[in-house]
Amino acid sequence: MSITEEEVILNNGIKMPKLALGTWFMNQKDTTISAVKTAIQVGYRQIDTAQSYDNEQEVGLGIKESGIERGDIFITSKVDAELKDYRSVTDSIDTTLSKLNHDYLDLMLIHNPTPWSKALDVKSQYFDENLAVWQALIDSIKIGKIRAIGVSNFEKEDLDNLINKSGVIPSVNQMVVNIGHVPNDLIKFDQEQGIVTEAYSVVTHGVTLKYPQIQTMVDKYQVTVSQLCIRYVWQMGLPLWRKSTSLNHIKQNTMIDFQISDSDFDYLNSLK
Repeated sequence: MSITEEEVILNNGIKMPKLALGTWFMNQKDTTISAVKTAIQVGYRQIDTAQSYDNEQEVGLGIKESGIERGDIFITSKVDAELKDYRSVTDSIDTTLSKLNHDYLDLMLIHNPTPWSKALDVKSQYFDENLAVWQALIDSIKIGKIRAIGVSNFEKEDLDNLINKSGVIPSVNQMVVNIGHVPNDLIKFDQEQGIVTEAYSVVTHGVTLKYPQIQTMVDKYQVTVSQLCIRYVWQMGLPLWRKSTSLNHIKQNTMIDFQISDSDFDYLNSLK
């Protein structure tokens, strides 16, 4: 089985492809459309976008132009972190579907527990507001607009708030995971709750300068630094998304069918 064919089963029974094309900071229309089409042609079966990326329409066009059947592609988007009330979220879901030109979304996430504009305000946790957003997502599942729901960048207390007050466990929690940054306690909590941890920002830029031993591993396995970083997270068993726009890089990101040795893996786990 190729990397692009591997799937994970979410806690509601839906299958999600483990490797996704990320579209963060894909702001140019033609570039986004081309990247999505190319990724699908290479074999990717999940595309990750977000309302705040301002490229959902281009993602939809790329999917359409690829010629792939709707049932063969998994589309993830995220509710703008600035939206923290029920009505705004339900309206935004309709807008997302309109931009994508599809009747349903496979996975919708709350992009962040706090609005981006309040990200540095550590005193405000937005528990009630996130619960309202969560209820909007729950109701959207009931009427067939979304197949699965989850969160992004949520800590344990944020997850506890949703789970304990709504009784509905998120299917996915997207978070930063990379060499030198592995939130093991949160990943373990997700696993205990039946939540799939999906990684992003998996490639740490400058990692070989900080940890020279990594360059030795790159040479040993005859891969790129990016491929080693991706393989590390993949070998942890986590699905992930990776942004790329060129055919070469989109292909390279799937070429991780090698095994990091136990000793090398332990070394990577020890990095902070």
